[in-house]
Amino acid sequence: MAGFARLLIIAFVLLTVLYFALYFHLRANRRDRLLVEYESMGAEAQETKVSQELLAYESRLRRGLILGVYILPFVAMVATIYFTNFH
Repeated sequence: MAGFARLLIIAFVLLTVLYFALYFHLRANRRDRLLVEYESMGAEAQETKVSQELLAYESRLRRGLILGVYILPFVAMVATIYFTNFH
Protein backbone atom coordinates (compact mmCIF):
# COMPACT_ATOMS: atom_id res chain seq x y z
CA MET A 1 0.00 0.00 0.00
CA ALA A 2 2.89 2.35 0.70
CA GLY A 3 4.19 1.73 -2.81
CA PHE A 4 0.82 2.69 -4.27
CA ALA A 5 0.73 5.88 -2.18
CA ARG A 6 4.24 6.79 -3.33
CA LEU A 7 3.17 6.15 -6.93
CA LEU A 8 0.16 8.43 -6.53
CA ILE A 9 2.23 11.24 -5.01
CA ILE A 10 4.89 11.09 -7.73
CA ALA A 11 2.25 10.85 -10.45
CA PHE A 12 0.35 13.81 -9.00
CA VAL A 13 3.47 15.98 -8.95
CA LEU A 14 4.43 15.04 -12.51
CA LEU A 15 0.89 15.49 -13.79
CA THR A 16 0.68 18.90 -12.10
CA VAL A 17 3.83 20.02 -13.91
CA LEU A 18 2.34 18.72 -17.17
CA TYR A 19 -0.98 20.47 -16.44
CA PHE A 20 0.62 23.87 -15.95
CA ALA A 21 2.94 23.48 -18.95
CA LEU A 22 0.00 22.59 -21.19
CA TYR A 23 -2.21 25.30 -19.70
CA PHE A 24 0.27 28.11 -20.33
CA HIS A 25 1.25 26.78 -23.76
CA LEU A 26 -2.34 26.38 -25.00
CA ARG A 27 -3.39 29.73 -23.53
CA ALA A 28 -0.48 31.53 -25.21
CA ASN A 29 -1.28 29.88 -28.55
CA ARG A 30 -4.94 30.89 -28.26
CA ARG A 31 -3.96 34.46 -27.37
CA ASP A 32 -1.67 34.69 -30.40
CA ARG A 33 -4.41 33.40 -32.70
CA LEU A 34 -6.91 35.88 -31.25
CA LEU A 35 -4.49 38.78 -31.66
CA VAL A 36 -4.02 37.89 -35.33
CA GLU A 37 -7.77 37.51 -35.80
CA TYR A 38 -8.56 40.91 -34.26
CA GLU A 39 -5.57 42.89 -35.53
CA SER A 40 -7.83 45.13 -37.65
CA MET A 41 -9.35 46.61 -34.47
CA GLY A 42 -7.81 49.39 -32.44
CA ALA A 43 -5.36 48.43 -29.71
CA GLU A 44 -7.78 49.06 -26.83
CA ALA A 45 -10.73 47.30 -28.48
CA GLN A 46 -8.44 44.43 -29.50
CA GLU A 47 -7.22 43.86 -25.94
CA THR A 48 -10.79 43.99 -24.61
CA LYS A 49 -12.04 41.47 -27.16
CA VAL A 50 -9.04 39.16 -26.65
CA SER A 51 -9.53 39.29 -22.86
CA GLN A 52 -13.20 38.39 -23.19
CA GLU A 53 -12.47 35.50 -25.54
CA LEU A 54 -9.69 34.20 -23.27
CA LEU A 55 -11.97 34.17 -20.22
CA ALA A 56 -14.46 31.96 -22.07
CA TYR A 57 -11.66 29.76 -23.42
CA GLU A 58 -9.97 29.30 -20.02
CA SER A 59 -13.00 27.66 -18.41
CA ARG A 60 -13.21 25.09 -21.23
CA LEU A 61 -9.46 24.65 -21.17
CA ARG A 62 -9.35 23.95 -17.42
CA ARG A 63 -12.13 21.36 -17.66
CA GLY A 64 -10.48 19.60 -20.57
CA LEU A 65 -7.04 19.61 -18.98
CA ILE A 66 -8.33 18.30 -15.65
CA LEU A 67 -10.07 15.48 -17.46
CA GLY A 68 -7.18 14.72 -19.79
CA VAL A 69 -4.27 15.22 -17.41
CA TYR A 70 -5.58 14.02 -14.04
CA ILE A 71 -8.68 11.86 -14.37
CA LEU A 72 -7.94 9.72 -17.44
CA PRO A 73 -4.39 8.76 -16.40
CA PHE A 74 -5.61 7.96 -12.87
CA VAL A 75 -8.39 5.73 -14.21
CA ALA A 76 -5.96 4.03 -16.58
CA MET A 77 -3.44 3.47 -13.77
CA VAL A 78 -6.04 2.06 -11.38
CA ALA A 79 -7.51 -0.18 -14.11
CA THR A 80 -4.06 -1.46 -15.04
CA ILE A 81 -3.21 -2.24 -11.42
CA TYR A 82 -6.58 -3.90 -10.84
CA PHE A 83 -6.45 -6.10 -13.93
CA THR A 84 -2.80 -6.98 -13.37
CA ASN A 85 -3.30 -8.04 -9.77
CA PHE A 86 -6.83 -9.44 -9.63
CA HIS A 87 -7.44 -11.13 -12.99
